[in-house]
Amino acid sequence: MSSTSQVSPARAAPAVREGRTPLVSVCIPTRNRAPHLRGAIASALTADVDDLEVLVFDDASEDDTEAAVRALGDPRITYRRHPRRVGIARNRNTCLLTARGRYLAWLDDDDAYLPGGLETQLALLEREPDVVLAHGAVEAVEASGRRCPGWESPFREDVIEGGTDAFSELVLCNYIHAPSVVARASAQHAAGLYATDTGDRAEDWDAWLRLALEGDVGFTARPVARYRCHARGVHATRSTSLAWLRSEAR
Repeated sequence: MSSTSQVSPARAAPAVREGRTPLVSVCIPTRNRAPHLRGAIASALTADVDDLEVLVFDDASEDDTEAAVRALGDPRITYRRHPRRVGIARNRNTCLLTARGRYLAWLDDDDAYLPGGLETQLALLEREPDVVLAHGAVEAVEASGRRCPGWESPFREDVIEGGTDAFSELVLCNYIHAPSVVARASAQHAAGLYATDTGDRAEDWDAWLRLALEGDVGFTARPVARYRCHARGVHATRSTSLAWLRSEAR
């Protein structure tokens, strides 16, 4: 079980009123990413969204992650730390089971929302009741801030795909970028927990496939998040990594 440590409250920003369901829970699973984590959290906190909560679930980090979160001092943040490493899927599941929002936003710890990005995805879901998963274009950048070459969006304009159509396309390729995803909580709970038998590389893809069977999938052509490429990260090694291929096959 995870241990719980609540971030010290700040006076300026109001927390979600007790007994009220947040509009959105921004879920940020993290491990050893303290230098980038504060930027990810800050991008969520600056969104123009009422009744927002930010859940930071720490998978037994060995850096100063907890101190970085506490330094933000915002009552909308809940920080919890696993005393032992549980892996990305189980860490995501603790976020999922704790989140109280009507919508669930999945933001990776080294990524960030672009201004207006979270609001755009929430507006799509509010406007389109049959859409259960909203995703969008991202700005892919390297550690230096330079754009990653060869990065393309799956669509050139806003699109709403029928769930079975999206499923058929997703089986061939995972074209959904996690930091752009906002899902209906009811649909994600119906789709089930993140799979813990896919390894640490395909648990989100598996989740998007199951969500697509719950309803329509909406895409926003305007970039909504900044995605950080790593020279030794998943996307840099996926085509040659046997572990990646095994994970995708599962």
